Amino acid sequence: MSWKNFLIGSVLSLFAMSASAQEAPAADPGPPMGISLLTVNLNPGGAAAFTQFMTKWVEAANKINYAGHWSATARAAGGPDNIGFARPFWSFAELGDQTAPLVEAFGQDEAMKLGKSISGSVASTQTEIYIMRPDLSRPAPPSKDPVVAMLVLQIDIKPGMQVAYENYVKKIVEASNKTNQANWIGLSGGPGSAHDYIVGIPYTSWAAMDTQPMSILKRLTTAFGEAEGQKISAAGAAAIENINTVLRRSRPDISRPMPQ
Repeated sequence: MSWKNFLIGSVLSLFAMSASAQEAPAADPGPPMGISLLTVNLNPGGAAAFTQFMTKWVEAANKINYAGHWSATARAAGGPDNIGFARPFWSFAELGDQTAPLVEAFGQDEAMKLGKSISGSVASTQTEIYIMRPDLSRPAPPSKDPVVAMLVLQIDIKPGMQVAYENYVKKIVEASNKTNQANWIGLSGGPGSAHDYIVGIPYTSWAAMDTQPMSILKRLTTAFGEAEGQKISAAGAAAIENINTVLRRSRPDISRPMPQ
């Protein structure tokens, strides 16, 4: 098997795993356990073909009333082109579903033809699992406005500093509640994750980025006093090895969100 055919098969199977799900119950299933995150790194000039491929994937999922749902984002600034697909899951059992919507909707030949159409577009793929951490989050109130951008913080901590880091973030949650500042979703790394934690800060408009919340240090010192706030901040800084910040924009054209 050539590397191109192997890549095509890998992309198809990764999409099946990343977007698959068991049939959700009619009732609200509640908050998800985590997200399966598939990142597709694109070769220069590969975005158009890949977008066409994903448009057909969404069409196939709708055609067969597929149970899987996902949100797509693209890198908004800096670095090579990549597309990220985040799918919530409520049980690890869902990740074993290998349903192939393209094959079921269009047949084997058409599915392989579609796969070959992106053989020169995809440089590499990566699948990661992250676990939702409501104790490390301060989600925004429900809104009918769609998220148009997401600031993602990829956080790695020093060995043995997990408890210290999580205690620090819990203090940030407490301080943010007291000052009514900032909203975010926190997740911790699961199988195959590239980072120890990620934080997602959603924006329902680009203009919302013009107004930044109170700094973390200011929230801590306002909520707990100058000395205690500085102490908490120093403990958090001592636990963190590295933070990488990525700005991503929503791609509703190749997303398949959960029904409201």
